[in-house]
Amino acid sequence: YLPGGQELPEPPFASERVREATIDDVGSMVALEEELSGIRREKDFQFFLRNEQGVWRVLILEGLNGGIDGFLCSIDHPGSNMLGPGVMRTDSDALALIHAQLAGMPGCQPVFLVPAHAEELVASLYHWGARNCEMHVAQVRGEAQEFRDCDKPQKTRPCVSSCSVRSCHGNIPISGFKKVRLHRFSIRLTRPQPQHPPKPP
Repeated sequence: YLPGGQELPEPPFASERVREATIDDVGSMVALEEELSGIRREKDFQFFLRNEQGVWRVLILEGLNGGIDGFLCSIDHPGSNMLGPGVMRTDSDALALIHAQLAGMPGCQPVFLVPAHAEELVASLYHWGARNCEMHVAQVRGEAQEFRDCDKPQKTRPCVSSCSVRSCHGNIPISGFKKVRLHRFSIRLTRPQPQHPPKPP
């Protein structure tokens, strides 16, 4: 949780490259997600950016050498308060985008999914006061395409999502499926709850 009244920490590295997305960014968003996860959701991104319901926000992390290094969507609605979907090249990129989204939601406690194996990202969020509220697994019949990576061998790039996709490692055998994998932690920044002593037996 994030104690009530406590402000977010100082913006992390790369936060100066975060900006609001425009409809012109859709092509770059689609290309980045296809590069990192092998899927394409062009119509989804167009829908988020049209924002006809007035509840969506999309942020872009500009690349140091042009293009983009990540993006993160969010929804702020009485029935759903979440971050995602989004993809980023590194843990630091993910932190910058998550921080920027949270800063734009004062007083809210959005849920977001992060890769269980992204140790730097998970540790930083815990340091901010985040707590687990769900665990997600992914399961496949046969072979599944792994997320590609070039700078973190044996690990996937961060993906913050409001829905489960394919993921990483932590295989668990379950009857009927070849693999079931620990997928992501769902984390919520919440206010502290009162602690009650255990009842006597």
